[in-house]
Amino acid sequence: MNVFYELHCKFYHKLANFFYRKQESFAIKSFHKQGYFILRNFISNDLCEKLKNEFELSPKASSKDLYIKKSLLARRIFNFKKNALIYYDFPKEIFRNYEYCLNPISNMPSLKSIVKNKIIKTASKFMKSKVSVEVSDAYKTLAKKKIKHENASWHVDGDYDGAFKMLVYLTDVTKKTGGMLAVQSLSGNRVEILGKAGTVIIFKSSKILHAGMTPKKDRLCLNFSIYPKIINNSIMPYKKINYVSRYFYFL
Repeated sequence: MNVFYELHCKFYHKLANFFYRKQESFAIKSFHKQGYFILRNFISNDLCEKLKNEFELSPKASSKDLYIKKSLLARRIFNFKKNALIYYDFPKEIFRNYEYCLNPISNMPSLKSIVKNKIIKTASKFMKSKVSVEVSDAYKTLAKKKIKHENASWHVDGDYDGAFKMLVYLTDVTKKTGGMLAVQSLSGNRVEILGKAGTVIIFKSSKILHAGMTPKKDRLCLNFSIYPKIINNSIMPYKKINYVSRYFYFL
């Protein structure tokens, strides 16, 4: 399946470039060179406040929604008919550091229009193809009394190489508040990314090391998993956190 996916990405991206041959912007060149790029003021302050209020009023996901305890083989067989492919199998303990909105696309009214009008348009430019928003998350990283440097150890995600994530800060992230995303660029530099509410970080989550720094104050974020698509742009329906992608990418 990895081979099929890589061939699909290479073929489709080359095909898109052949037909459009647009001059790449500095942002896109930098993204592919460093593995990440930061866009400031991606979402307005007013919209951030609205999303924060919607998050607080939304139903929250339970451990059953966030974690699936089945053998990897059983889950793969069970979900093949659903066209779902599972990558993540985090221990339950990691979710004690977070508070997740249950089905944010449905339970946060402003989010769907943001995904359609902002996320998909921006992601398509960086992907240079149609895209699928495979996972849409809204979550709060909980502050801790005992401050550790990293909320999670340095890691790469289980996404395919051609995928990337878009992380949107809904609260200001400063040295005082903590909770910043830290990345190690493809060139080897480690960077802690600060930003005001509305900042988005686009990063190749399966290629560059990253970690969340422990927040001194609760941090709210939106997080989107972006995959290439052949036919048209799409937003995948809500899936438990373990369900990240699909077996057949052209569907």
